[in-house]
This record gives sequence, structure tokens and C-alpha cells, in this order.
Amino acid sequence: MAYRAMKICSTHQALHDEFEFIRRLSFKNGYPIAFVESVIRRQLNLVYEPREIKPPKPETDIVVLRVLYYGNPSHIYGKRVTTAVAAQYPLKQVRVVYDVTARIGHNFTTKDKIPTELRSGVVYEATCPVCNEKYIGETCRHLKTRINEHLSYQKRVIPSLTQPRGTATNTTVKPQKLIVNREWWWRPQGAPMNDLPLDKKFVKGSFRTRVTN
Repeated sequence: MAYRAMKICSTHQALHDEFEFIRRLSFKNGYPIAFVESVIRRQLNLVYEPREIKPPKPETDIVVLRVLYYGNPSHIYGKRVTTAVAAQYPLKQVRVVYDVTARIGHNFTTKDKIPTELRSGVVYEATCPVCNEKYIGETCRHLKTRINEHLSYQKRVIPSLTQPRGTATNTTVKPQKLIVNREWWWRPQGAPMNDLPLDKKFVKGSFRTRVTN
């Protein structure tokens, strides 16, 4: 009602009369006089005493400075840097973080190192020493288990393909490095290797594995 009175009244006398009507009507309806006066005063202040618009404060940027920790000299250096920056660039705030290159945790491991042949999720590569054909596969079991499966199949296939009957074949398995990822990919030199199912691919010769970062 006070806002409406200020909008429709064109003279101060008319506005005064309207405020008096509002006071009487509010008192008859049980409103406290102090509450009515505070509402009228707030509406008048919005018109005659508008709020001062404060300029926005400049934002300060926080810059992290890493300093190698050498004891008291590092603290002195960090304090000098922050003092110089505060004097020359007030909008920049330097936060000094003391760091070390060698940590105690670097000398200890929380888990035992898993041997290469006992790792799972390994992408391995088998190379044939006869035709240099390559077979790349992934095993969700231990690498040792998968290599033994290939060698078992190799013993049945190699003699009939590369040597006359009655001769034996010596094969070696030399796991060197390790690939640890979850992608299955192929890189055969001949297309027929891709078309064969897993148990029909010839795995000849030594096994090699590689590491990816």
C-alpha cells in the first residue's frame, strides 16, 4: 500500500494524507504501528536515499610458487619474493609451497611387484622364427598360463609344418617386457592370420612382450 501511495500521489500533501489513511486502516486490522512505520520509512528511503553503488573490488590472482626446501634459506627466499610481489604487483598474491625432490615414499612400495609371467590383462606378441609371422593377442589370465597354452599347441603343429617326421623341435619362450592395457589389436604380416580363429593361429618360435607407458 505504501508503494502504491507513492506511485499515485503527485503532491506531498496527498502523499501525507494517503499515509495517514494507511496508518488508520492498518491499526484497525491489528497491525502494530511500529511495523507500519518501518514499511513506510523503507519505501521513502528507496526514493530519497538510494543505496550507494560501490565500485567492484579488483580481483586478486593467486600464483603458486614452488621452492625447493633447504631449511631456513628457503623460508627467507620465499618471504622476500612475497614482499617484493606485494609491493610491485598488489593484485598478485604469491603462495609459496616448499617442495622436495626426494621423498620418503619414493623408497617404499605399498604393493609387492608382480612378476611379468604372473600378470593378467597383458597384450603379448608371438613371432615365428621361420617366417617372421607375428601374432598379437590379449589374455585375461596369467601370461604364463597363456604362453603354456600356445606352446602346447605349437608342439603339435610345428613338427608337421617345418620338419620331417621323426625329428624333434626345440622352442624357447623368452618374455622380456610387458604391455599392460585392455585393447585387442592385430598386426599380422599376412591376411590369412586374421581370418583364422584363435586356436588355429600358428604360434611359432619365441614370445616377446612390450611395455606401454
